[in-house]
Amino acid sequence: MRAKNFSRDMILVVNFCGNGGTADVAVYQLQSNGFLGEVVPPSGGAWGGIAIDDAFLLFLENVFGTRVMKELKLTELEDYTELIHEFEVKKRSIKTDTTNDVVITMPVGFIDIIKKHCGGIDTAIKKSPYSDSISISGQRLRVNPQKFRDLFKSTINSLLKHLEQLFRHPKVSDIQYIIMVGGFQNVNLYKKK
Repeated sequence: MRAKNFSRDMILVVNFCGNGGTADVAVYQLQSNGFLGEVVPPSGGAWGGIAIDDAFLLFLENVFGTRVMKELKLTELEDYTELIHEFEVKKRSIKTDTTNDVVITMPVGFIDIIKKHCGGIDTAIKKSPYSDSISISGQRLRVNPQKFRDLFKSTINSLLKHLEQLFRHPKVSDIQYIIMVGGFQNVNLYKKK
């Protein structure tokens, strides 16, 4: 990898490429020949977008139940995919200073399954541990922005813990730049941490 705009400083690269489940973290240093030399080889962890998806699905399971989520995935795959796509858009747009509820449109098939197993969305929400932070309006599930940001917390904290260990690595002296690359690098919550 050729780099022209850096001095001999160390560069930490967080790479969110791949299947979306992991992020690789490596440290490079600009060599006298103008190329980047690897100081610490890439180390990966479950810090990518799929970990956030899993947190969202667990959240929905805690609200509507395991049976509902299993049936959605088994019998209404198109609605399941639509729900995940809707979440994908929302997770990339949430910010640390968002104050409005995050609105997720619920597919009709999902609503029907919830009615079948829970007696209705309102009933399920009232019985859930999140009754104070979510509500329903028509087909729109409204999630408190802090509760939505909480879906990222475990993944981000794991990445930060790994970075703290990396900063203590004996070969790492002084990282001047942190570069995030890949599809998930635009997520505001990662940038702010």
